[in-house]
Amino acid sequence: MPTSPDTEEISRLFEPNRHAAMAMLSQMERLAHLQMDTTRRCADLYLDQCRAMLSVHDGPSLTEFAERQQRFVREIGEAVTDELRTLGDLNRSFATEMEQVGRESAEALRTAEESMGAQHTQ
Repeated sequence: MPTSPDTEEISRLFEPNRHAAMAMLSQMERLAHLQMDTTRRCADLYLDQCRAMLSVHDGPSLTEFAERQQRFVREIGEAVTDELRTLGDLNRSFATEMEQVGRESAEALRTAEESMGAQHTQ
């Protein structure tokens, strides 16, 4: 089915909106995966600590548990740092993509205005 010039222009005009919606959906998916991965990593660390705590039965095992606590704190800190770094990377990437969408939208509007102006002068 052939399309009219108006339909093509409208389609081009809305293309940046579709691109933006796809980018937002992709960003939400990446953020959800990041949260699930971080939650899984932290839950595993916490469960390991609980198991270690249950194995305390004398002085040496208490000392070992205390050393594990230090590793645990370091690993949780690393997990949070990694998540924040990844989150920053994701947000920078998303911002760049949205800037591109903004440029595409401005170009689509400029093209539509030029086309409409040409149609009115004819």
